[in-house]
Amino acid sequence: MDAVLADPDALRLLSTIYRIRPGSVTELRELQALPQDALPSLLERLDAAGLIALDGDSIEALSPDHAMAAATERIVASELDQLRSLAISAAALSALTRDWEVGGSPDDTAPWAEFVHGHEAQWKAWPRYAVTHPPRSPVNLYPNLSIIRSIMVPTMTEEEKRMVARSAVRGIFPRALLGIEEDRLFLDELRRLGMRIRIVDEVVSWVYADRGVLCALPLSWAEHPPSSIAIVTHPSITEIVSLYVESVWDRAVDYPLGDDGWEPVLHLLARGLSDAAIAQSLDVSPRTVHRRISEAMEQLGARSRFELGAAWARHETG
Repeated sequence: MDAVLADPDALRLLSTIYRIRPGSVTELRELQALPQDALPSLLERLDAAGLIALDGDSIEALSPDHAMAAATERIVASELDQLRSLAISAAALSALTRDWEVGGSPDDTAPWAEFVHGHEAQWKAWPRYAVTHPPRSPVNLYPNLSIIRSIMVPTMTEEEKRMVARSAVRGIFPRALLGIEEDRLFLDELRRLGMRIRIVDEVVSWVYADRGVLCALPLSWAEHPPSSIAIVTHPSITEIVSLYVESVWDRAVDYPLGDDGWEPVLHLLARGLSDAAIAQSLDVSPRTVHRRISEAMEQLGARSRFELGAAWARHETG
């Protein structure tokens, strides 16, 4: 879907269809401003993407929410880096939603998104939204700790700290942070503030989602901290982003990692951590780390740590 929405001609045609709601292709061809030569192929692409329905000469405009629901089924189970494709579709469809609503209602005044530029302006925007859109159970994807460490935590008021605890704020962070003692200590501080933390192998881009309330995406994908963001309150956009972010939360593991066998040890060993750093990350003794590695070697049939690394890689991908 993102391919057709990235085509300016297809996007302009779909916007026109949403606004005038033609009943037939013949009626649509009467509009001279449209690219007549390319019209058949553009209509076929929009039909294939589920954005319109063609039946011979008849044409029906389908709600952007209908297209988003279809896109969700295809995309939400994909890997994290595919959220970039989802964001492109969501951003384009959100603009088209305005056209859909204009075609069906005279009220074109309700804002559905705000674009906020600059880190300080972004941080100041959240208290405003906390009043108009009280958080329920928000979750953030964080590629690193830079924005939290430099701006968010140092400037938090006591009321904002209490809000973090009340709202069950959740954070998803990359596993690489566990190899740096300063980062682990800061994660511990966030937990003391009331944030629930989970760990995944990699976080590609910052994303915020609070299902049924709002979501936020960086305008430049993977830029962190983002220089500009879009805060979106449209229910269909919020739903599709929340579905994906919640799926990341579901497959992440709680921090601090528990001593529940050798798999957590090998996850960190594969990241290049020393035995001492692994012990500190898991809050276990170095002796326990050595025992877990021995158990893993026996379980995976490895005679050395080199063989263990190869066997673990096969185990992870298999």
